[in-house]
Amino acid sequence: MSAFGDFLKSDSGGKLFGSILGLGGGLVMSNQEKQRAKKQGNDAKAVAEAQLKAQQIAYETAKLQAQQGGGGAKSNTGLYVGLGLGGAVILGLVVYFAVKK
Repeated sequence: MSAFGDFLKSDSGGKLFGSILGLGGGLVMSNQEKQRAKKQGNDAKAVAEAQLKAQQIAYETAKLQAQQGGGGAKSNTGLYVGLGLGGAVILGLVVYFAVKK
């Protein structure tokens, strides 16, 4: 048997060989973990961007509603004027038909 084979069979040689294999496996796992972490980071970034976009849309919607809310008093005034005129027309028609009989 060769000296190298004897060294690998010994406790210190087996541990060294195992350590080298473990280190190589650790590098592969480390690379896989990096890829997984990168994918998770990209996913988290996409979620954060979607949430930011939704918040921007909600802000713009609230801003437009606030701007349009200022004209609410005018639309109520128009409603009251229309109801008053409608009531006057109905009252006029009632009086007209009552007098005509």
